Amino acid sequence: MKKVCGMIMLVIFSLALLPSCSSGEVDEPCMYCSQRPSKAYQKSDGETVYVCSECSSTCMFCGEKATKQYETLLGVAFACDDCYNGLS
Repeated sequence: MKKVCGMIMLVIFSLALLPSCSSGEVDEPCMYCSQRPSKAYQKSDGETVYVCSECSSTCMFCGEKATKQYETLLGVAFACDDCYNGLS
């Protein structure tokens, strides 16, 4: 019975997240390279910034695969684990 309840909760949770799983791409230029399409990111102050998939998947410091996202004064930035940990 616990497995059935767990499966039902998993399905309900998955369905609730379904709309956010879409690509979310918009025809706006990337704030870093002007490439289109990009994805909208909401900053804590409510401003929307746009970053393409290439810029959001590449560490802005060393060029490795980005695994962390954080907010800067200009927008959002992306970094690998090593560079992100070095910022702290």
